[in-house]
Amino acid sequence: MHPADKYLPFIWSCFFYILFCNLLGAVPALGSATGNINVTGALALTALLASFGYGVQAMGVGGFFANLIPNTGMTGAGAIAMSCLMFPIELLGFLIKHTILALRLFGNIMGGHTALGVMLAFIGQAAKGNLALWGVVTLGSVLGQIGVGILELLVAVLQAYVFSFLATIFISGAIHKH
Repeated sequence: MHPADKYLPFIWSCFFYILFCNLLGAVPALGSATGNINVTGALALTALLASFGYGVQAMGVGGFFANLIPNTGMTGAGAIAMSCLMFPIELLGFLIKHTILALRLFGNIMGGHTALGVMLAFIGQAAKGNLALWGVVTLGSVLGQIGVGILELLVAVLQAYVFSFLATIFISGAIHKH
């Protein structure tokens, strides 16, 4: 049995959940749950807990935390001092990586929605002017929304992949000595 077989159901669940939520945002009158920082934060928290859980399962609690200290090649008191300095930095890095996972997903999904909203606002602002200006802006905005909508479909799939890929890397780093 390959070590990835243990955590692959978690990764696939994340991928399909994120993909489904992202694609919901492409349907008019429905929203993308991943456009909410609370949802992406919860997803990142589950990825953090999965990394910690699978890491502890593979190496034990002491082994998991010992894995956070990189091998500096130093010996003696210097190695101990360096380990004491590196451990909080590496632990903070472990937490930051998962926080960035949430922010990356939220920012990319929210950015597309914001671009569409701004294009719609152009139509409303142009309606206050003359009819010719309104027609040109409306045509440009509709074409721009179609382009951004197609781009959002690509981003929906890509962001589900990126989140799953990074979660896999974080779990892999937690279960293997490095």
